[in-house]
Amino acid sequence: MVAHARPADRHATITYMADWEEEVHPPRYNPVTRHAFRRQVWLQIYLPLVLGILGVAVVAYLLAQRSVAAPRAWADASLILLLMPVLVVALLPIVLFAGLAYLAGLLIQRIPDPASRAQDALAEVARQARQAGAVAVRPMIVTQSFLAALARAIRRLAAVVDFKDEG
Repeated sequence: MVAHARPADRHATITYMADWEEEVHPPRYNPVTRHAFRRQVWLQIYLPLVLGILGVAVVAYLLAQRSVAAPRAWADASLILLLMPVLVVALLPIVLFAGLAYLAGLLIQRIPDPASRAQDALAEVARQARQAGAVAVRPMIVTQSFLAALARAIRRLAAVVDFKDEG
């Protein structure tokens, strides 16, 4: 990469050596594949959308001409149709939680024996760790206890003898 300053606009630009003298051109598209892609988009997206909108408009026009039911009945039916996808989506977590509850029930039936064995094993590990810790610190505790008892005996002896400076 090379950085250079243009005197006209006084802004530094960074360009690649290969692009030093070339202009950047937009990518060229294959016209055959581009036409096929646009045709596919039209047939798979726009055409069904337009036909669906026209179909709904025709059905609404025909129903409005015959006045099959009162507007309140149409509003109720529309509300039901609008709520159906919401209810389907809301049903998914309920089914998921029901499945999890069933699996938890199966797990609760099968866990007590392995859990009891694991608890016993961990209790044994804890007992052995406490025992190993006690063995490891015993020499230090015995030494500190001996030194503390010796210091106390010396203080008591000093209190009884009561050394005085005769200087």
